[in-house]
Amino acid sequence: MWLIRFILFIKLEIFHSTFYPKSKAFKIAEQKSKEYMESQVQGQNSVNLRKKFTPTFEFGCKRTLFHNDYYPTLQLPNVTLHREKIFEIKNNRILCADGTETKLDVLILATGFKASNYLDPLRVVGKDSIDVNEFWKQDKPSLYLGISTNAAPNQFFILGPNTILAHSSVIFIAECQVNYILQIIEEMMSKGIRVIKPKIEIQEKYMEEIDTKLKKMIWTTGNCNSWYQNSRGNVTALWPYNSTTYWRRTRKLNLNDYDFE
Repeated sequence: MWLIRFILFIKLEIFHSTFYPKSKAFKIAEQKSKEYMESQVQGQNSVNLRKKFTPTFEFGCKRTLFHNDYYPTLQLPNVTLHREKIFEIKNNRILCADGTETKLDVLILATGFKASNYLDPLRVVGKDSIDVNEFWKQDKPSLYLGISTNAAPNQFFILGPNTILAHSSVIFIAECQVNYILQIIEEMMSKGIRVIKPKIEIQEKYMEEIDTKLKKMIWTTGNCNSWYQNSRGNVTALWPYNSTTYWRRTRKLNLNDYDFE
């Protein structure tokens, strides 16, 4: 079992290279996706269906879906795909912007979630009485390794800002973070440290690196608009490197990166 999981992990690490829009891997992945759709969507109405199924954004902008039942499901006789916006909900019917009216038994409001509001609905007050969530909303979250922030000493995040993955399992990232946080706690206990926070210059240098890397990737280019971004268009959700890089960064704590007392 471990060998199967390891092979899958390596494949997904390679898949990460498809998120660079100027790369050969990106062009191959986009072309293969189109070819797969064409092979799955056949029949008399295939041209119209393919048009409906084709996104208006580039490959990788939003979460990629690995599933061989997706296109067949959308072509079932009891399934209809509407791309138009819902204009009105009236009794047991929905009216779309193109005039289409559909009768419903159940309406599921899958309208998304506030992925960039990391502390909601909690109110966390950091040093100098800073409301951390409100402070982050003014621009974007700033953390070191997505785990701790100078604005809130002794607070540690799991799957915090810029640590979500678009190519692999976040469970691996969470495990790396737990290991790193435990190292911090062990140092605090052994050295009698009461307060710890990343050095502001270390944190700012790290965030500058993350921003520079993200500017080269699909999520900040073209017409990409997704839940990975906050209201200002900053990508606050995703880790821009592969999983192995995060493991290397968090494998061993460097206490010199922190201020403590």
